[in-house]
Amino acid sequence: MSRRRVGEKTLELTVDMFRNTSRASTSASAYARAKTLVDDGIIAKPSWYDAASGVRPSPRPMKAPKPPPITFPEDALIRGFYAREPAAAFEAIDCLEDGVSGGKTRSHYVRNFALRQLEIMRERKMNEREALKETEAERDAERERFEAAAREGEPLDESARVLTAPGEGLHGEFGSEIERIQAAEEVRWLEHVESARRAAGRDAREPRAPREPRRRR
Repeated sequence: MSRRRVGEKTLELTVDMFRNTSRASTSASAYARAKTLVDDGIIAKPSWYDAASGVRPSPRPMKAPKPPPITFPEDALIRGFYAREPAAAFEAIDCLEDGVSGGKTRSHYVRNFALRQLEIMRERKMNEREALKETEAERDAERERFEAAAREGEPLDESARVLTAPGEGLHGEFGSEIERIQAAEEVRWLEHVESARRAAGRDAREPRAPREPRRRR
């Protein structure tokens, strides 16, 4: 095989490898080109070559029905929450486990709110608007409990929150929504730091208080 032909084959293989491989015919073409170059000793075997040799792609495009979307009963209520409070969409969703090492995963407060609203709708036979008022009243009561405990100098454990965001109601009035979100993220970060220290067998230090946000003028 001439050097020019080798270059053309290598270029064709490279282009095939970086194309959209959603079509089985494209995958088969890439395998065929790779096999020619590998058999002639021109290139080293690609990392996927052995797997493709064991289960070769079909030369015919494969068609399958599109799977139906997965939905949950609370999805519409979650969308309604974000429609009422769009700033909540900018808050981070904590995907770590509570306690870092083997604890229970903490559900996001927006989902908790929607699940509680759905529970009230089913148990009390209320419509969505009536259940929303009841759930908002429970959320306000939870926020007031945390605010009162903070004023008395005995703040409650953040893991006890269900319907309110982390740090909500603890730092007074914020200059902007970004400042409130940053303060909440700092509270969660300090929790994870202390949990990691305890998991490592170290003595937990006194958590550093979050920075006081700037007040509105």
